[in-house]
Amino acid sequence: MTVVNKKELINSIAEKEDVPKSLVTDILNDTICEIKTALIEGKGVKLAGLGTFSTTEVQKRARRNKKTGELITPRPYRETTFDNAIAEIDVEFESVRGATFF
Repeated sequence: MTVVNKKELINSIAEKEDVPKSLVTDILNDTICEIKTALIEGKGVKLAGLGTFSTTEVQKRARRNKKTGELITPRPYRETTFDNAIAEIDVEFESVRGATFF
């Protein structure tokens, strides 16, 4: 699997849209910042055609210290998840990849 990093993404968008890289960088950084802010506030972020970011609160169960017998309750934490909307598209393309077009 090939991974596109942030710099390559910025270069690609700037080239396709014929705009300065600094503008694309600012827009992408602001977008990422807004997604992070929404997740911190407990909101979900749905990007049509890409997927949904959401957080859930996870509470681990209490355990006992083996030496002292003391009950230890871990603090709850938030876990970020991403539900991929593109996976559905990949299935459609998979059936087309082997086809011959005239």
